[in-house]
Amino acid sequence: MISPSLHSIHPATILPKSYMGFNIYLSNREGEKPIKFISSNQWVNDSDCGMLRGNPVLRVFIDSSSLNSYREYLGSYANQWMSDPDLPCSLKSALLLDCVQAKWRQGAASNDWQYLAGLARDISVPIAEFISVVGMKITDVLQTMDLGVDLTTHSLRTAIYATILGNEIGCDRKTLVEICIGGLLHDIGKRHIGDETDDHYDSEERRLAAHPTIGFRRLCHLTNFPKLSLLMCYQHHETMDGSGTPVQLADDEIHFASRICAIANRFDKLTSNENPRMAYSAGAAGRILEQDRSKRYDPEMMKTWLTLLKSHLKNSSTSTHLIS
Repeated sequence: MISPSLHSIHPATILPKSYMGFNIYLSNREGEKPIKFISSNQWVNDSDCGMLRGNPVLRVFIDSSSLNSYREYLGSYANQWMSDPDLPCSLKSALLLDCVQAKWRQGAASNDWQYLAGLARDISVPIAEFISVVGMKITDVLQTMDLGVDLTTHSLRTAIYATILGNEIGCDRKTLVEICIGGLLHDIGKRHIGDETDDHYDSEERRLAAHPTIGFRRLCHLTNFPKLSLLMCYQHHETMDGSGTPVQLADDEIHFASRICAIANRFDKLTSNENPRMAYSAGAAGRILEQDRSKRYDPEMMKTWLTLLKSHLKNSSTSTHLIS
């Protein structure tokens, strides 16, 4: 049994001629005690990498206390990985998501809205590039990102799902970046529900339902913030039948990017329940969305999303139930 003080990493993330800054441990068999292979003060050479990548049963570990250092290392060498033709898309997706998730979690605690908007743009550019050029799939996200329900990871997953859907319906690169920004910041109003200026809401339910308006009020004053992203924040709880919030828009009155965000937001809520054991499989979540397809969501966009799920989850271990 592997000690909880060790964290498993992928061997392909160890690059030649790089300085790790943390210890690397190896194990060839399940239950075998890992042995130190590279010390924190050593450089990695070509033969080390050849051995790591050439052994299909090799398991690689780092100290759990070095996880932040490992993520900094990932960020430093991200461009090399993305251009490496020998790395499969699924691994590149994992590396990108690990780097982005760490950066977004660190920045999301800031109350500087202009800084958050800039950070969202910085993060959205490589995500949109990767989805539209390399081809990140829904499966890559489901298999890589944790099922946490904190605001930062939900926002990141929603942004990526929305960008995948936007790419599938033919949005250009600039639009994909703005969709990703909107996904990252769509729930930002939840952080300020308890502000004194919003105490006039007479129930907790109404206060929570006000978060699109709260977020809109704060984002609309930012310099050069994309209108598309702003509308995603404001309208992502509007529904096609006009029963949504905050102003009961319907059909084409709802911006197309907000309709994308509504699907991505709901799908992530279904698949990342507060108790992961109660979360729906991707296939089951798809069936729930399909039931509300004509009432709550854009039917054509939902059709595209369900087609993506069928295509990429058919043989995936992330879903035990397929959409029929």
